Amino acid sequence: MKPIILLVLLFLQFSLLSAELVTISGNQTGILFRNNYLVEEDIIVPANEQLIIENGCFLYFLEDKKIIVNGTLFCDGNENSPIIFTNETDDWSAPEWKGIHFTTESNSLSYVKFSQFRFAKTSIKIECNNCKITETEIKYSSDYGIEIDAEYVEILNCTLKNNQVGIIVQHKGCLIADCNICDNYLSGIVIEHTNSQIIRNICDNNTNNGLELIESNNNLIANNCFSNNYLNGIYLINSSAIIKDNIITENSDNGIMILESETSNITNNCISDNGYCGIYESQVTDISMERNAILNNLIAIKLIYSNQNTLKNNTIAENHTGLDIDENSEVNVNSTLICNNQIGVNINSNISNFEFNLIFNEVNIDGTNIPENFGVINSLNNNGVEADCYSNIFVDPEIQIIEFPEYLLTEFSPCIDAGSPKLSDDPDSTICDIGKNFFNQYSEILIGDVDGNNIVQAYDAFLVFEYLFNSVQILQAWQILAADFDQNGIVQANDASLILQSCLLQNLDVNNYSR
Repeated sequence: MKPIILLVLLFLQFSLLSAELVTISGNQTGILFRNNYLVEEDIIVPANEQLIIENGCFLYFLEDKKIIVNGTLFCDGNENSPIIFTNETDDWSAPEWKGIHFTTESNSLSYVKFSQFRFAKTSIKIECNNCKITETEIKYSSDYGIEIDAEYVEILNCTLKNNQVGIIVQHKGCLIADCNICDNYLSGIVIEHTNSQIIRNICDNNTNNGLELIESNNNLIANNCFSNNYLNGIYLINSSAIIKDNIITENSDNGIMILESETSNITNNCISDNGYCGIYESQVTDISMERNAILNNLIAIKLIYSNQNTLKNNTIAENHTGLDIDENSEVNVNSTLICNNQIGVNINSNISNFEFNLIFNEVNIDGTNIPENFGVINSLNNNGVEADCYSNIFVDPEIQIIEFPEYLLTEFSPCIDAGSPKLSDDPDSTICDIGKNFFNQYSEILIGDVDGNNIVQAYDAFLVFEYLFNSVQILQAWQILAADFDQNGIVQANDASLILQSCLLQNLDVNNYSR
């Protein structure tokens, strides 16, 4: 008897849930109030009209059905009551739907916030400028989580997971920031024929590349983490970018792979524990690599048919091979620390300039095209350390590893003031040191005290932001040293954030921005 009662109760529950589904299709305007909806035919938001979808709405779509936005759409979910868009059964058993399509006629004010998309072909397709997607989760799209062919689109604080491709941007640029883009079946982000800003994202465990740039120039890739991707953390072909302040680690192939490209800048990244190369270049021209830590890869940097490359003030350590220069490649290597590798430098091609470096490895120099007298000790450098005729030195760098991956110089390090005098001075106004991180020789300067009043306060963070983003603000050399709160040799926005955090820890008034 009990099983029969249970079946009846389940049937009644299902009947009640079915009765709650409101059928919807065709032109829709005004407000879609909180309810459960079954979309039997396409929903259309007409031109010059608007539709607001309230928080808590649950929209089930029959096969291939979609929302076409020719006017304005506001998906107004909130953190506790998101909007759900999914297929008929909200699982793999039903056919996929076709997402939301913002057409070229759509109003630029449209936005989607605190929503969840599941089981679509392409969850969101954007062809209108200035559209914004925030705080939204997109999963199980068979093509793209988000497809963008419009300008000034912003994708902020979103999660894109288990899609074929997380985000694809075509022809026009956008901002992708603070997103978690992981476990996608191809690449996390693909940028084609345009330029975009990729900032503070986590791209992890994607089956191809974390980020892929194809025929795309002038991209900014900053403060991201690219990790555990099955091919490359970052992949560029016929593209250019500023790649700075990223963590690129534990990718199965390369940290950064650059093919048939030119004019990129790779600065202040930590590139470690990748399966093949930290940076792999083939048929590449005019790449600058400065103040990177490239650690514990099979090969730190490999160059094939690549010219006009510049390496300065990098730290290359704990790899099998530090620098592998092969097949008609040309590179300038200056003031770089190459240490604790099995092979420091493997040279099988031309080197235009290799000077003021410290090289200290099991095998320092190998290859078939070693420059004359390179590595032959026959002089002293400006600090009196034995050197070759190119001012390269081959002694213990006297480093300390306080927190991986930062290789810090001790006060006894021969790297101090041993870099090229042709390069810019370190922030302490001394000759540049060898390696990524310089040694501060003016310890009496209070780090973080940019205005020099012997107190680290919020106003100091304000000065850092002004220096970075206001061309009028100029800092003296000692102020630049004080502004470099994390002591990595570069003043950046993260230093201002660290100064504010220091103020909070000391219970100082972070609202006091005036003196």
